[in-house]
Parts: sequence; structure tokens; C-alpha cells
Amino acid sequence: MAPDIVPITFYAWWGPFNISTLGIFIYYEIINNGSTIYSDTPITLNISILSNSTIIGYITQHPIFFPNIWYKGEKLGGSVFFESSLKPSSIRMIVDYNDSIPERNEDNNEINTSVSQGVIIKGYIIQKGKLCKDRVEIFQVDNESLSYSGFRRYYSNETGYYIATLPPISNLSQTYSLIAYDRVNKTSNLKTSPPLKPGETTMLNFTFSKTPGRPLKPLTLPIAKVDKPHIIIISSRYKTKIDWGDENYSQWITSKVTSHIWHKPGLYRIKIISINDDGMISEWSKPTPLIVVPKY
Repeated sequence: MAPDIVPITFYAWWGPFNISTLGIFIYYEIINNGSTIYSDTPITLNISILSNSTIIGYITQHPIFFPNIWYKGEKLGGSVFFESSLKPSSIRMIVDYNDSIPERNEDNNEINTSVSQGVIIKGYIIQKGKLCKDRVEIFQVDNESLSYSGFRRYYSNETGYYIATLPPISNLSQTYSLIAYDRVNKTSNLKTSPPLKPGETTMLNFTFSKTPGRPLKPLTLPIAKVDKPHIIIISSRYKTKIDWGDENYSQWITSKVTSHIWHKPGLYRIKIISINDDGMISEWSKPTPLIVVPKY
């Protein structure tokens, strides 16, 4: 067998990279669907990005684990930006553009995608009542789980200003959640945008203050029944979000007593996270184990 290099993920959106630069943001993934590649020299995969027949950028990619081995099933990928003052309607990616890797099939080396208008969120990082001069990382998270869901990370500059051009979730109005993370102090601030459509812009400022302490784990009886509401008690003076352990999450709530229904028997781990009025978020609490048993 021979290698088979296949692009499997290709997203593109357009908007500002900083105050003066416009361009195309790209996220891509490529997989080796054929046999493992072994080489005496580091393996280099050459990727070209084209708009119509014009090459707008090159990407050079190497295997992640070992530079001389590209394993069967191993994915390569990442996020890149190419400057472009105009938004193309679509772009094309060609992998192994110079045929440096002998393949069993070269008919699947291309992939096309439309270029979306990005959702633009910008603003300032404020610490101790002043604009933050230190570099702060900004990234998109899932509205419910708060887990990383973006395709790239953004950074504030020395004036405390940032621009994040996000890939649109859909063509409809959607809210977008961002976390600003201060690596120096290891603190996080969460903000959620108003509903936005592709191409729309909003301002979100992040004001860093004292982080809430790690909340105590929620209290509850140790056994619940399937399809029956089960009560838990929260001890926190802040708003909290609950991870129910079944891939469901609560909204931010102020109630100290709430309930949830589990639809399958099993062992679940419930935990909570707190947020203050400035958007500073705590660590997740230690989990509370809960055994859910059948109704009979």
C-alpha cells in the first residue's frame, strides 16, 4: 500500500486581523488514509491555497509526533491567516502541491470551501482600572460547556485593544462566548456577545477583578432514579453553572436549590463553576458522584 493524503476539514472566513489588516482566516485538517510513511529525512507536506487560479498562500506542514513518520490515520492541520483586502466568494486547497509524497490516489487532494463573512468582536482589556499593556489571550468557547470551540486564538496588543474575527456559527443571529485569559495571573474573564449575524460587529470589554474562589462541590443524595427530578444544593454567593455529567449544562443561575433529570442509568459526576459580576470565572468544583438507577 501507499500513502493517501486527503483534506477532510476546510473552513474560511474573512475580516480584520488587526486595526489595519484584512484577510482570510483558514482552519484545515488533513489525514493520511493510506499506509504509514517512513522517511530518512523530515517529511514535508506542501499545501497551496488558491482563489480561482491565483495562489494566495502556501502552508508547509510536518507530522506532529515524529518528523520522519506520518502514521496511517494521523491528522495534520491548524489555523492560518492570509492578507487579502477583498473577500473571495470561495477558495481551494491543494495538498502535496509539488508531488513530494508518492500516493496511491491523487484524485482526492483538493477541497473547496466558500468564504464566510466573519463575526467581529473587539474591545479592551482592563486591569486595576487601567488598559492592560500585557498580552492577553482571547478565545471562543461553547456557550453551554465553556469548552474551547474556536479555530484560533486572538491576542490583545500593548494598548489593551483586541480584535477577534470569528467564523460564523450560522447565517442567523447567534451569541458568541469569549474568554480572555491572563497567563501571568492565570485568571479568566468570560463575556457573551449580543446576537450577531455574519459581518456584524460588537464591542466587548473584559474587566479583570478578583477571581471567585473554587466553589464547594454540590450536595445531593447519592442515588437518583431515571426520568425522575433529583435535587441538588449549591453553596456559592455567585452565579453558578452546573455540569450535570451527562453532556448537559445549566444556564447561569442564582438559585441555591435546583434539579435535573437523567434519562439513562449510570455513574455521573456533577460539578459547578462560579462567575462574578465582572465576568471573572472560578475553577470547576470537585465533582459530586451520583448513581442513577432504573425506575423499577
